[in-house]
Amino acid sequence: MKRITIVIILVVIVLGGIGSIVSLRQGDELGIQAVSAHEDDVDIQGINGQDIADLVTYLEQMGVPAKYVQIISDDDWDPPIVIEFILRSASKSDEVAPDDVIHLNIIAHAVNLAHNRGLNVGGFNVTIINTEGNEITSVTETTDVEITPELVPPRKLENNAVSNLLNQEFPLHGMSLDNLDVSLDSEGIRWVTFELSVPNIETANAKLSDFMLKLFPAMVKMNLERDTQVAVYQVRLNTSTGEPLLKYINDLQIGRRGWWYADGLTKEWFSTPPAPKLEPMPKSVSTPKLAPAPVPKPTVD
Repeated sequence: MKRITIVIILVVIVLGGIGSIVSLRQGDELGIQAVSAHEDDVDIQGINGQDIADLVTYLEQMGVPAKYVQIISDDDWDPPIVIEFILRSASKSDEVAPDDVIHLNIIAHAVNLAHNRGLNVGGFNVTIINTEGNEITSVTETTDVEITPELVPPRKLENNAVSNLLNQEFPLHGMSLDNLDVSLDSEGIRWVTFELSVPNIETANAKLSDFMLKLFPAMVKMNLERDTQVAVYQVRLNTSTGEPLLKYINDLQIGRRGWWYADGLTKEWFSTPPAPKLEPMPKSVSTPKLAPAPVPKPTVD
């Protein structure tokens, strides 16, 4: 069974009692709406329409297949705004697709940084649907993370210099490096992606742990000592025939990581995360949707 794991402190809920809807933007692929979470209309304050449009533009630029966004106003949140996303998965079943964990983390990254810049939101919800439009899983998080300031612009090294350092510092332990992408997003934040391949899953199980266990401390050390300012890094591991084995993302800027792995892939490279600390449920919430870790459908830890 394919698994997606999100390592965060979170609460998973169902938002209830939707009232009036005011359209902010509507497009062929992505619409944005403002919604009151109570039957009596609640003014949605502190939300600038351009801020939301910029957030959606960023997600589009990052390739996140969102279907639509809703802005929920609910007095039980602090601040009382929740952004809801519908995320379109490539999955045809009730299990998540490999890239879903990447898209979910990009949404978390974008919303938390927007919140840090002044977007008055208390949290966000992401519902992942399959190609038939059926819900696979739903995750809700608060925007109370700490942003690491050292990883934001102005940048101190150019991308090619960072790429050279990464090539020098990270032995591949017998895996092939098909591509190393070092880039800046539209906010000037540095992202790194390692695209690796192995002949088969048996080779991955023999080689992957050595690479992954050394990657995180080495990346942190390079940021501290070499000013590489890598805010988010990804590892994508495939077989030589293109079968995905691992999709991993670590967001050093907001302290969040997640991964998807194929059946039979070694898990020695990560320790079992502790049970999540659950925040108090908002009063307007109906039955909570909590599941044990880790998740095929719909589990979070």
